[in-house]
Amino acid sequence: MTETTTTAARRGDGRVAFLANKDPMQIKLDAGHSLRSIYDEFEARLGISYPQFTRYVKQFLRQKEATDGHQTRGRAGDAASLPLPFPTSEQQAEAPAAGDAPAAERTGSKPAFSHDPNSGNTRDDLV
Repeated sequence: MTETTTTAARRGDGRVAFLANKDPMQIKLDAGHSLRSIYDEFEARLGISYPQFTRYVKQFLRQKEATDGHQTRGRAGDAASLPLPFPTSEQQAEAPAAGDAPAAERTGSKPAFSHDPNSGNTRDDLV
C-alpha cells in the first residue's frame, strides 16, 4: 500500500486548534469582547462553525469551579451547601426540648407549611 498525504480535516482538529488559541481568546473574553468578534478574528485558524465555537467557549473558557462530579446545592466549597453533621449527644443535651417552645420561636423562622386541599375550590380564591 502506498501512503497518501491528505489535507482533509480530521475529527478533533477544531478542538485542538481551539485549545491552542485558548489563552488569547480568554484574554479577549475577559476584556469584554463579544463571542462573535472573537470568533471572526480566529475563524481561519480554528476551522469550526460558530455554534461549535460557542460550545467550546462554554466548555473550556467559562468553566465553573472544578467539582468532583457530585451534585451540590450551591457553588463548590460554599459553606451553605455543605450538609449539616448529626448533632452529638452533648449538643442534643444543650438543645431545648421540643415541647418547650413553638417551632417558629425555636428556629426564628415562619411556621411549617400546612396544606389545605380545599384551598382552590371557592370562587374567592381565584385570581
